[in-house]
Amino acid sequence: MGLQRGPDPGSSAGWRGFEPVTVAKLLPAAAHDLIASGQQATVGSLYIVGSKIGGIASPMLLKYRHADILKETDSSLLVRLPGDPGADAKAGGMAYGVHYFEKDQLHTFEKQ
Repeated sequence: MGLQRGPDPGSSAGWRGFEPVTVAKLLPAAAHDLIASGQQATVGSLYIVGSKIGGIASPMLLKYRHADILKETDSSLLVRLPGDPGADAKAGGMAYGVHYFEKDQLHTFEKQ
């Protein structure tokens, strides 16, 4: 059958013949990838915070220590960053959780 575009590109119907992927379907399949490898790193990326912090500090200065490395390849990294999801960006509000990065997106990657 293949994928066919729905009649209204802006509608929530999206693609005909395509089954949406939900977190409930992804989680069991990816659970083995979310187990920490036992290695940690200091990680920094402009994809976490891409503007000046407080209007004055460069985002290149922002690094997150004690990130659990979940999976690493030659070109990518899956990490769980610590932080407080209720806090501002500098305290880890933007970083908290699991992140996938291509390594060329990182300005800092130092294994501990």
